[in-house]
Amino acid sequence: MGEIKTPFPPLKTQQKTVQYLDQLSEKTEILKQVQHDKMQSLKDLKASLLDRAFRGEL
Repeated sequence: MGEIKTPFPPLKTQQKTVQYLDQLSEKTEILKQVQHDKMQSLKDLKASLLDRAFRGEL
């Protein structure tokens, strides 16, 4: 079989792309943590409201 040459973008472009994707990945991880924290806060709030409701405090 013959050799197939695959063109790649210049190294500088590759580095910028990797940097962009790394930043995007970092932001995604931060957003996942924020979402997790918000979900936990909502669970805690629900439990607290139910507790207060059953004790007749609402």
